[in-house]
Amino acid sequence: MATTTKRPKTSNIHARVNPDVRKDAEEILNAMGMSISDYINLALYQVRITRKVPFELVAEPPFPYEWLPNLEQDLKEAHEAVANGAKTYKTAAELRAALDAENNDE
Repeated sequence: MATTTKRPKTSNIHARVNPDVRKDAEEILNAMGMSISDYINLALYQVRITRKVPFELVAEPPFPYEWLPNLEQDLKEAHEAVANGAKTYKTAAELRAALDAENNDE
């Protein structure tokens, strides 16, 4: 005689989400073989098991660029380079033209 596995009961969760975010997330999850419900269940299981959310929450975002903490030192070095005769440019277009000319000389 075959044994049957009893499915656990489920409950519905209603959430308001940005439709564009939902569409994009749904496409990505579907490519992984998951539905949004599968992902929500997975995330909730992680909360249950680890007693924390499955990603880092911070009050302020971390520095978006690695160079930002060193900005003061980098500015000091740039000022020293200019004082020692390094070429400066007034616009990005001027810099691009100089780089193009340098590349054409090679």
